[in-house]
Amino acid sequence: TNMEKSAEQIVLTCSGIEHIVNAVEESRSIFERMITNTLKKVSRVLQTAVFLSVSFLILGFLPMRPMQLILALFLSDIGSISLSTDNEVYSSHPDTWNISAIFRVAIMFGVSAVIQIALVAYLGISVLGLNQGQFQSLVFLTAIMSMELMTFSMRERRGFWTSRPSFFVTLQITTAIVLASIFCYFGIFMTAITLYDIFLVLGI
Repeated sequence: TNMEKSAEQIVLTCSGIEHIVNAVEESRSIFERMITNTLKKVSRVLQTAVFLSVSFLILGFLPMRPMQLILALFLSDIGSISLSTDNEVYSSHPDTWNISAIFRVAIMFGVSAVIQIALVAYLGISVLGLNQGQFQSLVFLTAIMSMELMTFSMRERRGFWTSRPSFFVTLQITTAIVLASIFCYFGIFMTAITLYDIFLVLGI
């Protein structure tokens, strides 16, 4: 009956055990996507909060303008939506929430992101001699590129090369980086920087 079906966790509409296997595989893939989303969220918060706070204390001004921060968060949130379509490789054993392990990995990604953006910030001031507006654009671009490219590693529990991301994940990452580069090069919502600066950030 309908009442019995509504009480079940899964309802088989076809005969055979294959559909049970498919359901288990899909549920484990969804679990992996949830972990990826958690890693990206925590890492991004660490990157933004730690770097902005420390940089403000050292430099005396915010390393990103409010509009740049809004754009960075918007592009990142769109990325989180696209991850729901990803080709996550399901685990070979039942999954459980290991919060401490997930948090440790998120800290690792977050620290890596902070180091990357701090290195670029140092180069922007000490080597490139950028003014405040150009420096803010460089930091904005670094925040986008570092977090988007690290998504390739966040989505895999093994090497990032062991599985191919979905079309929409690849499209989102590429679009975010291209848009951020266009904003910085043409000075849209921010001070323009050179192609050399953009490719320097991408290389790092």
